[in-house]
Amino acid sequence: MSRIADFMAADDTIQLDNSIFAALAEGALGANAFQSGAQSTAGSADVRIVLNTATGGLFYDADGAGGADAVQFATLDLVGLVGPVTAADFTVI
Repeated sequence: MSRIADFMAADDTIQLDNSIFAALAEGALGANAFQSGAQSTAGSADVRIVLNTATGGLFYDADGAGGADAVQFATLDLVGLVGPVTAADFTVI
């Protein structure tokens, strides 16, 4: 699993490969496809990427709030994190 250290929201971008993150369209991640909070599962059908702000876990939920479990694909090192992480910090390639 990938570990992302010293992430600066204003300067850095996390690129997600569309062949792996198949439920996401190429380009900028839509605001409704991202959620952050103290949970690891999507809170709505539109959410695909979840940041657990308690652990730094980044999760991919291919069906949003459907029956399939979200899968952790990376961990953000919260100690070195600068700025709030939003959908604007992700690009699907």
